[in-house]
Amino acid sequence: MLHNNCLKMFIKETYFKYKGKKCINASIVEGYRDVARKVRHRLIVNLGPIKNQEDRIRYRHILEDLKRGEEWVKLKDLKFCDQTEFGLLYFSKRILRNIDILGIFEEVFSKTRIKEAANIFFGLISNRLCEPCSDLSFTKWFEKNTSQKFTEQKVYRFLSYLYSKKEEIEDKIFELLKTKGMIDTKVVFYDLTSSYFESTTSEIADYGYSRDEKSGKKQIVIGIVLFNKFPIATYVFRGNTQDKTTLSKFVDQIRNRFKVKECIVISDTRNLIN
Repeated sequence: MLHNNCLKMFIKETYFKYKGKKCINASIVEGYRDVARKVRHRLIVNLGPIKNQEDRIRYRHILEDLKRGEEWVKLKDLKFCDQTEFGLLYFSKRILRNIDILGIFEEVFSKTRIKEAANIFFGLISNRLCEPCSDLSFTKWFEKNTSQKFTEQKVYRFLSYLYSKKEEIEDKIFELLKTKGMIDTKVVFYDLTSSYFESTTSEIADYGYSRDEKSGKKQIVIGIVLFNKFPIATYVFRGNTQDKTTLSKFVDQIRNRFKVKECIVISDTRNLIN
């Protein structure tokens, strides 16, 4: 910005040698008269080296901007506050849309009275990819990054509805991936884990073999089925369920639910010993 006592703002080129080579440095200065009325130069902006004609053109544009009263701001002076995540949300939606899984969600959730059910589900998936948090924190995270607001009650209501549609969604995803040739039913992976509670009123929580070494706390046992490393189905068992007793249900599901007549099962020995 021009000062009252300035004469002119212009680009000043300074010549110097570096490692035997002639170099040029550019800066924007303004002329002014000191107390003795002598012309002096006041540094406004140090632009940097001039290596080609493009640098000169770019620096002239900066000079014209300053003459119009625009303020020069250095990148290091910028302060970044809260940021909105866009890239991962966009990427998540494109991936789900490209393999038609998003279409499955929209089809299943079109039957519910819960408005924006598909958006809530997409939000929950994206949150797990971007910044996993609790269901309570999810509502704030989603509002911050999408400007869409969901109440906690709506999310909990949706999760209850989602559980009732769990097997339907799993079956549709399995058929979709199978049709696209993305999974091979000749090899099936099966594994179990457990999750303990600090406090719970769950009817299926019980004391059992704890993989978290929390034998003094109630837990649940969770089973997962994978085809080609794609998680297709999950099961929740009572906390005191022995690993080997889950195998029969798993085999029954593979045969009757997914119509797999013959396959190789890969799992921990603990799950297969009967």
